[in-house]
Amino acid sequence: METGQTIISGMGELQLDISRAACFREFNVQAGCRQTAVAYRETITKAAMAKGKVYRQSGGTRAVRSLRYQDRAGERVAGSVV
Repeated sequence: METGQTIISGMGELQLDISRAACFREFNVQAGCRQTAVAYRETITKAAMAKGKVYRQSGGTRAVRSLRYQDRAGERVAGSVV
């Protein structure tokens, strides 16, 4: 559904306030704001493990780093927002 609205998003409240002020100053448009909405909630349902290597070359030296990530399932909690 087309609403004709332009949505401005940013990293934080300060960036959004600056954008609102610029809209008013340059175009004489009053922009409205609302509370930030959480897009989705996520819970890890089963254990997971990942391994990988990172390669980086600087000049003639090549560096290799091994990475390992492991997570386990948790119980669903109403306040767990990702």
